[in-house]
Amino acid sequence: MPMQDNIVPFDSVANHRKPSYDTEKRRVIGACRDTVVRTLPQLMNALFDKLDDALYEFADKADNNALQSLYFEAMREMRKVRGGIGSGYRKRILRQFDEFWMKGPQPLETAVPDKDLSEDDFSLIDDDEMEETLAITNMVTKSESRYQRELHALNERFSCLLGGREVTCEANPLGPASLCRGFQEAMHGVDVDIPVRLVVYKLFDRQVMDYIGGMYDELNAQLAKMGVLPKLAFKRRYNPVAPSVRSSGEPAVDPVSEPGEGDAPQAGQAEVFAALQHLLDTRRGHRARAQDAAVLETGDLLAVLSTLQQTHGVQMRSGRAESGVEADLRTLLSEEVSAATAGSGGQAFGQADDDTIDVISMLFEFILEDGHLPDAMKALISRLQIPILKVAILDKTFFSKKLHPARRLLNSLAQAAMGWTDDGDRSENGLYGQVEHIVRRVLNEFDDDPGLFEELNSAFSAYLDQERRGAEVAEERTNQVTRGREQLNAAKQVVAEEIARRLEARSAVPKVVLSILNEGWKDVLLLIYLRQGPDSDAWMRAVELMEKLLWSVEPKRAHDERQALLRTIPELLKGLREGLDSISFDHHKTARLFKELQACHIACLRGGEVETTKLVETGHSFIDGVLFPEYVSRGTADGRPSLSEVQERHINQRLRRIVDGLAIGTWIDFKNGPQGNMRAKLSWRSDKSDIFVFVNRKGVKVVEMHSAELADAFLHGRAEIIRDADVPIMDRALAAMMKSLKGHGVAGSSPA
Repeated sequence: MPMQDNIVPFDSVANHRKPSYDTEKRRVIGACRDTVVRTLPQLMNALFDKLDDALYEFADKADNNALQSLYFEAMREMRKVRGGIGSGYRKRILRQFDEFWMKGPQPLETAVPDKDLSEDDFSLIDDDEMEETLAITNMVTKSESRYQRELHALNERFSCLLGGREVTCEANPLGPASLCRGFQEAMHGVDVDIPVRLVVYKLFDRQVMDYIGGMYDELNAQLAKMGVLPKLAFKRRYNPVAPSVRSSGEPAVDPVSEPGEGDAPQAGQAEVFAALQHLLDTRRGHRARAQDAAVLETGDLLAVLSTLQQTHGVQMRSGRAESGVEADLRTLLSEEVSAATAGSGGQAFGQADDDTIDVISMLFEFILEDGHLPDAMKALISRLQIPILKVAILDKTFFSKKLHPARRLLNSLAQAAMGWTDDGDRSENGLYGQVEHIVRRVLNEFDDDPGLFEELNSAFSAYLDQERRGAEVAEERTNQVTRGREQLNAAKQVVAEEIARRLEARSAVPKVVLSILNEGWKDVLLLIYLRQGPDSDAWMRAVELMEKLLWSVEPKRAHDERQALLRTIPELLKGLREGLDSISFDHHKTARLFKELQACHIACLRGGEVETTKLVETGHSFIDGVLFPEYVSRGTADGRPSLSEVQERHINQRLRRIVDGLAIGTWIDFKNGPQGNMRAKLSWRSDKSDIFVFVNRKGVKVVEMHSAELADAFLHGRAEIIRDADVPIMDRALAAMMKSLKGHGVAGSSPA
């Protein structure tokens, strides 16, 4: 019999004792609880605010009516239970939080299947349950990995408040496991199918867990400020704060030097700058320096830059001189240094400062030549050159730390400016006015505190979020109108083809019948098609009635045919009248047409001939010079001529492939169009009518064209794709600088 291990560690016993707290600790715990109470509802509200749009999008893309109905029903259900889910979730998390401090760390109850389950055991687990559990587990795993440093710090500080008892991510009441599984419990009573649940969980991940790092940052900062492990080795990093939390008026958490997601490890923070220095040395050789020149101290250089920042505001020119932007900045600096050190002999910059000047000069040279940015915005952003140079001199991690506040602000400004069209609006509330305000504040207020950049970026992000919400609403309305118009055109095409197909077998038809079909019945068919669809009984009856109408005016030679017509006429006239009444057809015109139709029927009942009009097939059907049916066209479904047939041979096939591969959200720079130069985003494209719809940054439709028109615009330079639109400008600039410097390894070569 295996030996039993009856030894119980003392720390295990200690872990089961109830914690006790003095007044100060209770105050600290209460402050943390207040942060949770304030933050979680805001994040949950953001989730539900986005849920309708997400479900509508899935319904719109559904492959069948059943799936579409499922998402629409889910929208209604989720609206009803929204309050209950949010309230229940908040209570669960707060109960876990309170129990944690009353009882100490407890093992978390988990719905994750035991890893040792056999295949037979697995077969007993419901597929939907397994799918849901895996979604939650993946969310927890991703978040624990993403916020590893913040959670370590929070666990250590909670442990300190508990008197040294170990706190793990699983036991932490605010850890990803508790938050995610708490939400899963809150969703248990909601009657929606698994596809909808997965959509909700995905949105929870995007709207709550992607921003929960901001709460961890705030809690760590709060605890450190209140004296709980203020010098903890694992300091927090800055995480993005949700717009819903930012807009609440809470101050943004100041960033610290801990690397953010995607940053280089802390030990290698200066590696990017070091690599740039090495490439600069290789490119330029040894820059000549006066033998007797003293080195200008960094502090003195910063003072000179501050003077330039205040007196010049340095608006760099948009064109590129032979010596490049670098010469502009160096000339300004040299003149100012000479003026400040008059009579004391020449002074040179220190090596690191000299290299920083070169790198920042190249960075802004890239910005000034970037085709993504309109010239007016380039001029504004380029005025930040001296403040950014000061930042880079003070903190070399600016080049490697993607979440550096100054770098984030520069990226945000450039990203917003990319889709801006210069329409002359310089108002304070417009984008240009907002960017100008930010640049002015940096020039007037920045000395050496990067917190100003974080403050401005938070305010600018809130402005962009508000603008983006309005743009999304406007864009969706635009697309709904376009989709509705296309559905209408497609329905008109079907109706026209239905009528034309029944006329194909007939060489002549009475004029009154053509009038009924062309003036009224086509609209009856159109209304039924749009409301009930081509598979409905109403559609079948309307088409059958059209068949009976055409049959009723054909000559009836045999006695039994005339008897059949006599029995059919009452039902036919009743059906025609009801159909025409449904579209509010003119009653006087109905009476006149029915009187003419009656004359045709009497002639048929007597076995005679009916006066008819010949149908001439010339690509369309014409009756007395009138186009019939009016919706039939050799072009596209919206009646416009198909340019692809006319211009296909003139368009480069490569351009057609580019057009066919354009993704929704792609930005295009349109030049010299009817509305002048403008930038627009591809918002919607139709597989049926070959139409591309573009909107501006406010979500308003600015241009609509066929694929052939768009390809032709690319071919003749009237349109250009704005590539790498989602890549931050600093990333693009650094990559371009590295490539340029590596390509100019010969000493003395010209600047990139």
